[in-house]
Formats: sequence, structure tokens, C-alpha cells
Amino acid sequence: MRLAIPAIAVLLLLSACDTGEDDGAVDLPLGESTGAVEQISTPPSTTSGDLGPGTGTAGLTVTESGLADTLDCGTGNYVVVDGSNNGLTITGTCTTVTVNGHDNTLRLAEASEITVAGVFNTIAWASGNPTVSDTGTQNKVGQG
Repeated sequence: MRLAIPAIAVLLLLSACDTGEDDGAVDLPLGESTGAVEQISTPPSTTSGDLGPGTGTAGLTVTESGLADTLDCGTGNYVVVDGSNNGLTITGTCTTVTVNGHDNTLRLAEASEITVAGVFNTIAWASGNPTVSDTGTQNKVGQG
């Protein structure tokens, strides 16, 4: 009987951990890292040296490394890739795509602006004529 009361208390505490609400996180298949993509409803404020999210009202920030995924930029949103060794397909029409990491491969449907500050990244877009700024080194950026 002594063990039953603490066991019941632990079960009650653990059952309260899941609220059942959708937190907007991207579900990844088993075996892949979690926490790779953060959905942001409003752009974060820029700080000195930060390239910023552009003019979109919502966006995605990828901080994970080694991710292979398809992400939806929606219409008029932004994507920031701070991770490395990612293979990402980004659908939708992005306002701004910013790549700060290294050794990433991005295939974009369309973007208004592409900013690359990292190294050894490959970024290709399918349609449109984005403004491109490449201040990094040994990046490949072009339509294709």
C-alpha cells in the first residue's frame, strides 16, 4: 500500500505533461532529429550583424544539422537556415531566404530575395528573378 500512493502520484503528474494542444512544431519521421525547424509567427527583431528575416510576416528557422526535409514557405514568408549539412526543398513563394550555415543544399520554388553568408552552400530556385547577395565563400547560387 505504501508504494501504491507514490506510484499513483507519479502517474498523475506524468499524465498532466501533455496538454493535447498542437504547438505548431514540424513532425519528423522516427530516427531524425527533432527541434530542427522553428515556426515563427512574427519576424524576430534584427540585431547588429544579423541579416534579418526580411519583410515576411511568418517564417521558418532551421538550426539543425543533417536534416533532409521539404518545408513550405507559404506565400510571402521567410526562411533562415543557420544549420549545416542540410538538404532542403522549400515550396511556396518566399519573401526572403537567408543561409548562414555551411554545406547546405536548398532547392527553392521561388523567392524574392536570397542572402547567403555561409560557405559551401548550394542554392537553386525554379522560377522568378530574386535579388541575390552572396557575402560568403565558395557558394553556388543560381536558377536551376
